[in-house]
Order: sequence, then C-alpha cells, then structure tokens
Amino acid sequence: MKPSSPTELISEQDTFSTSLNLEDLQTRSPSCGRTTALLDEINSLAETNSVAETLELTARLLAQVEIAVTRLTLDRGGFVTAWKPLQAPAGGTGTSLKDASVSVRAETTSLEAHYCGELNPLTKRAAGAILKAAVIQTERCSHRAWQFASVEESKTDGRVNSTDAGSTCGHMSEKALQLRADIERVARLPYNILITGETGTGKTRSAREIHQLSARSARPFMELNCANLPEQLVEAELFGYRKGAFTGADRDHKGLFEEADGGTLFLDEIGDIPLSVQNKLLKAIDEKQIKRLGTNHYNTFDVQIIAATSRDLLKMIREGSFREDLYCRLAVLKVETIPLRERSEDIPAFIDLFLREAAETVSRMSGQAESYRIETGAVEVMCAFDWAGNIRVLRNTIYELTSYVTDREPITMGRVQTALARLSARETRVSVSTTSRGNGAVSSGFTDQDSTVEITEILRHIAQEGDIILPAEVCILRRGETFKQWAARVKQLSIEATCRADGTRTLREAADRLGVSHASLKSHLHRARYAY
Repeated sequence: MKPSSPTELISEQDTFSTSLNLEDLQTRSPSCGRTTALLDEINSLAETNSVAETLELTARLLAQVEIAVTRLTLDRGGFVTAWKPLQAPAGGTGTSLKDASVSVRAETTSLEAHYCGELNPLTKRAAGAILKAAVIQTERCSHRAWQFASVEESKTDGRVNSTDAGSTCGHMSEKALQLRADIERVARLPYNILITGETGTGKTRSAREIHQLSARSARPFMELNCANLPEQLVEAELFGYRKGAFTGADRDHKGLFEEADGGTLFLDEIGDIPLSVQNKLLKAIDEKQIKRLGTNHYNTFDVQIIAATSRDLLKMIREGSFREDLYCRLAVLKVETIPLRERSEDIPAFIDLFLREAAETVSRMSGQAESYRIETGAVEVMCAFDWAGNIRVLRNTIYELTSYVTDREPITMGRVQTALARLSARETRVSVSTTSRGNGAVSSGFTDQDSTVEITEILRHIAQEGDIILPAEVCILRRGETFKQWAARVKQLSIEATCRADGTRTLREAADRLGVSHASLKSHLHRARYAY
C-alpha cells in the first residue's frame, strides 16, 4: 500500500494548516517556536515507514511546542504500543508537576500523550493536531502490506526451518544463531545426542538438520515417536519381529535399528518410553546388537541415536520413571531448542515461510497461482503474542488465516487479533481446567497456591497499562459466604491492591483512583489495621 504524500496527509487530517492559524499561533504563543519548521516536520509524518518511527517523530513534534512527553500510548483496536523517552524529560520527575494527558481517536485507533505540567488552550490544540496526524499515519503504517526481504532458496528443500529461521530473510536472532551453531557443533561428532525443548519448538527438524550435516547424511534417517505407544509396539518397531511372534505378525519385520544401520535413528518423546523397554534399549546401545521378537539370534548394527523430549528427564530420574544410566547414554551431546517467545525477531521469517507454503499447497490443488499478503500491523501483533504452542501453533494459525482470504486481499490486523484472542481464550480455558481439577473431581475454588499464581499471571497478560490487577480470590464466592460478606472482601482487597499498585505513591492518589475521600480511605485502613 503506497503511503499518502505529505500534502495529502495534512489536507486529510485538517491539521495545522486548517485547524490552526499558524501565524496567529506564532504571534500569540512564542513558546511554540518556529511554526514553519514545525509544519515541515508535521509534513514528514506522512513519510514515516513504521509505527515506531511515527511515535518517535510525534514525540519530537510535541517537544517543539514545549510539551514534555513522558509516554505515548497507541491503542490499535486493543493492541497497545507504548513509547517512552530514553531519558526522562527535564522536570518530568518532579513532584510539583501534575501528570496529565491529551488524546485523539480515529475509528479503532487512539493515541494518548502523557506529559507533565499544564497546557494553554492554544498549545493543547497544537498537540491535538499533531496527534491527529500521527493517528492517521499509524493507521496507514498498520494497514500497509508487510514487505518481506527477498527469499533465497536453502541448500536442501528451499524452506526455512526452526534451526535457521531468518537466514532466508536476511536476519537471524541471537538465539537462533546459537541454536544453529549448536547443531553444527554436534553434527561433526559421532556421539549420541539429546534434544530438549518445549512442544512445537522444532526438535524433529533439528534432528533432521543434524543428520543432513553429519557424515551419515547419505545413510538412512529413521524416526519413531514413542509417545503413547504400547510397550509391545515400541519393542516391535525398534527391534523387529519374526513371523508368528505374536498375534498379527504375519511376516518377518526388520526393526528400526536394522533399518537405520549406518545412519541415524531418531527417537522422539523418549521420556514416554516404558521402563521395561528402557532396559532393553540400554542393553542394545551398550552392546550394539539387538534380537528380534520371537528369535534367539542377535543382529549387530551401527547407528547414531538422536533422542528428543519435551519432558524434564532429570525430574523423571528423581521420581524413578526414567533410568539414569539410559539418560547418560543418550545425553552425551545436548542441544536445546528455543521457545518462540524468546526469539520473536524470527517470527516474520516464519510467517513468510508459512504463507509461501500455504500458497504453494493451494496452487497445486487449484492449478492456479496463489499468493498471500499480510498487513504490517498484523505482523506486529503476532510478534508480540506469547506463542504457548510455539512454531507449530504459529503455522496452524497462519494456515487458518489464509482460509479467510478472498480476492487476494491481505490478512488484516483485525482478523489476526480475532484469531489470537480465540487462541488465548482456548489456552486460558485449558489452564483453568487443568488447575481446577484434583483427584478426578472439579474443585469449587482455586485453593492451590501455584494455580492462583498462574491465574494472576493470565490476568496480568490481559490487563493494559495502568490497570490494577485484583487478587484472584475476588472471583470466588466461597462456600457459606453471603453476597454482603463477599462484597466487603472485594472492597478490602481492591483497596489493598490500589494502595500497593505501581505508580500509586501516596494515600491521596489511591483515594482519587478509588473515587473516595482521603478521610474515608484512612478510616477504612485504620479499621482494617493496614500498616501504611
């Protein structure tokens, strides 16, 4: 989307040139500075390419009219972006200056400027005009189609993967670079490898990348996901079986150790493997030979084992559900994959990858060339989101978003916000469901301390800047508690939370926030025996 020219921006917004008489402003308010230079800078708002750049320039423009900005808060339909100066404005931290704000709204976007001191009416009009120009420009920046860097085909299949996301788009985060370095380090060596990390962080793809970079790359790469497999099936898949060894064994079958001979055997979710199979796996690794089910004949093999898990194996060892000696055999070399929330700089590269993958799939099915675009604001929202399911959930979300696209329109910021809100609600329901159940029965309240902490963290994630988070207990009407008793408890906890909130420095400020008199609040605190 092509940005409007500076002239179009000013005429559309009805800013300084129409809403203010600049010569009159210069005559009546010398503190506003050189209006000609100021107008030129306002015109330059239309040339900004990002929301961050727009907010930075807006703060400079407000400084031109001697407004000491302490914070800018941009709300785009519930997605809040805050800007703060690197250094506090001169006099901005003084207790004698009152904190105030001026705001402007256009459709679903609002911009609020917080400052110290008081503004005369003319300066306030100037601030409103600047903010109005900035709001429209942030809307334009948000709705522009995101421009991905040119894509270079990777060495193998032309796709970005979890180990080098960003390399095809010209940038990799520090943690992605470290992961890539770890993979190259362990791929040079013939020892067994353990890959750990959260679900969806790309452990399987990391294992494949290690194999491709190793000296065994020309040999087989065999995989087995051990999660939720019955004991007999795990044994049959690993060691193989002879015809008639068990019901349904109608032919001889090679196990994965034999299939992977000379290559790599990848055991995913190794923490879910039964203890009895752990014993046999340990023996196979030590002796480098296995025996098929139903036979007494041993077959030798030469494989490198790469195991992966999202579970805490050291904790399982302490609990007795995982063999320590098996852990030592598997974890000769260790690699940890990185959660997406810790490498958000790589999210645009993943978005580009999954949009291209979706377009290629649809193009093959329909026989017509397809491509997808996404708005800049939508990418910003996704980069700020805490992806509990990591790369896998991001991929599924992108695929779902493309299903709404018609007539080659871009994926909008509003559509992404709706999808992420639904995803957050689903994750919250799962979290609440998990923490509110014990011994197979639904609990009437969150009595576990860890559960309360988790719910409080969810509330903090939902809250916007300036909100006060009340304790989770106020959500619960306790057994035997009357409504009057509950209301009194809510009042008490609300006062306590307000008095202890960040930014509430005095009792008078807390009283103002609660809408009660200073004397009334002091009286209540005295009766409740609060020590402030």
